[in-house]
Amino acid sequence: NFSCSTSWQGIVLENAGSQTEIKNCTFNNAPTSISILNTSTGAYLNKSIKDNIFNVPSGGIGVYAENVFRIFLYGNKFNMTSNSGKGFHLLNTIVPTSEGSYDLK
Repeated sequence: NFSCSTSWQGIVLENAGSQTEIKNCTFNNAPTSISILNTSTGAYLNKSIKDNIFNVPSGGIGVYAENVFRIFLYGNKFNMTSNSGKGFHLLNTIVPTSEGSYDLK
């Protein structure tokens, strides 16, 4: 557990490995609690975020994932004020290759 009573920038993972797991944490006072930023190298590696509590501030994001094709989110609780912020935001700017064929229906 990491707790901070003042504002901080959250956790940033760049091209993190396939055994990336964030579990049983509480996030407070971060504009973006977890940012996962990948190039095509890390896009196909599993990321697991489970059983966490995200206290998302006004206009904040609980989990921001960029170029992530394999993410497992389960058992998380996102506490947000109404009509403000995002629990999960996914932005994929690269196209999946034959390494990981996905039906995006």
